[in-house]
Amino acid sequence: KSIQLTDCAVADESDPCAEDVCGPNHLPGYEHVEELSKILVDIALEEGKLAISSFTRQSLIAAWNKLHLHDRSIQQFDSLYAARWGNTLFGQTNGDPSESSCKS
Repeated sequence: KSIQLTDCAVADESDPCAEDVCGPNHLPGYEHVEELSKILVDIALEEGKLAISSFTRQSLIAAWNKLHLHDRSIQQFDSLYAARWGNTLFGQTNGDPSESSCKS
């Protein structure tokens, strides 16, 4: 059984690589990153609010303080990917993305 990801690639439904990176037991402290992520998503879903409640603020601080030090540090985007796709976080990539991601 397979899942169609793009016009160019098909991956197995239970791809071991995806399970390794996306699974909850990949690295120690994953549950703390997940907890912080859930709080940030909840904040983002409160559209139109200019402030957060005291409870949400305390939850956010507590979740941040539980993170391991390596999860608190800024991660640099791998230059191999940056050269291919550009800086996907802060701007639009140059050229047609389909030309770089799918070679026919």
